[in-house]
Amino acid sequence: MASTPFFKKVPWLSLSLLIATYFNFGWVLSASAADWWVWLLIIVYTLGIAEALAAPFSMIRYVVRRLISSDTKAFLSAIVASFFGIVILSYFDISGHALLLIAVAALLRLDLQAAAIGELKSFMILSAFSLLGLTLGSAAYWGVNHYSWVVKFLN
Repeated sequence: MASTPFFKKVPWLSLSLLIATYFNFGWVLSASAADWWVWLLIIVYTLGIAEALAAPFSMIRYVVRRLISSDTKAFLSAIVASFFGIVILSYFDISGHALLLIAVAALLRLDLQAAAIGELKSFMILSAFSLLGLTLGSAAYWGVNHYSWVVKFLN
């Protein structure tokens, strides 16, 4: 039985959506003149999304079981989750971007899983293309705003 090449198994539509979403987010961050620490947080957030989606479900199940193993832990977990829910709803203009990034990454992860691509390769694809889209969005914003410099450099 001949195996299909890796590049034919990759879900290109989902990958394009991921790159476009992160491109837009990189553009928005550059337009808002975000500080370096915001960029660092976004990069850590991006890698965290990729890790959480590519992680084995047994690890996630273990963490959830530890959080609800006793009544006190379950109560505190519910209080903390409620607090974060209120924060997300209060700052929906910011958290809307975060939820969109999670949704598009989850779509790609499901398509990668359907294509029988392993967890490590999925993590590498998710993180590499997310960071690529973020970088391209930022670079495109810079290029549009420094058009004369770009033209001088290319000539």
